Amino acid sequence: SISDFFGSLMCFLSTWPIPRGEACLAAGTTMTCTAQGFFNQTAALTTPTYNISLAIYYILVIVKGWKENRVSKIEKYLHALPIVAGLGTGFAGLALKLYNGAGWICWIAPAPNNPERHNPNYGIFRLAFLYADAWAIIIFLAICMCVIYFHVLKQEQKLDKYRASFAQKKRKQSKKIRNQAYLYVGCVYMTWIFGSIFRFMELAGLTPPTYITILFVTFFPLQGFFNLTTYMFPRILRYFEEGIPLTQSF
Repeated sequence: SISDFFGSLMCFLSTWPIPRGEACLAAGTTMTCTAQGFFNQTAALTTPTYNISLAIYYILVIVKGWKENRVSKIEKYLHALPIVAGLGTGFAGLALKLYNGAGWICWIAPAPNNPERHNPNYGIFRLAFLYADAWAIIIFLAICMCVIYFHVLKQEQKLDKYRASFAQKKRKQSKKIRNQAYLYVGCVYMTWIFGSIFRFMELAGLTPPTYITILFVTFFPLQGFFNLTTYMFPRILRYFEEGIPLTQSF
């Protein structure tokens, strides 16, 4: 998606847009750092928030039994939610002059050497604009996946009396839903856990160890890749189990 692309691009640029002399390999200005901070914040919140829209879609179709024509009537709102969340916090950060060098990238950070751009409450904005939202999203996704799994399991249990043998009662569909849910929530968790540890340690005045920093800068840019993995997994599995070409799975 577009947000994945911009998020990965901002991570790739790393310290380059940071004002010269403020970080290793920094070669930018206040304006380039502000631009990177804006796109970083916007993409960082838009991508996980899209998972809320997807989870709502799955609940409506699988649990509530909505047809595509009914879902299409609210589709614009499902798209609007992550876009408004991302752009809203992004522009708010611009207005509040929150974007400064934040270690390996420009984001919401203090600027003690620049009183005009220094906000002592930057830690609160980090939580409110991203990390609190991200973990609320992870919890929401986990709840939605549980609802879908138990719904499918309940449907299979109702059909047990019509099945002739134990072999037909292996809960094939519910197991697939369960495994996909683990992958879905697990990938989001892996994206955010190391960044959360890194930023919370900073907020507490501690220096994150090198291995946490490496894990953070490795996993955080991979949000789009993990989303693709989650999307492709059942199709790849179907290819190996049933020989159905990947091109026929879309």
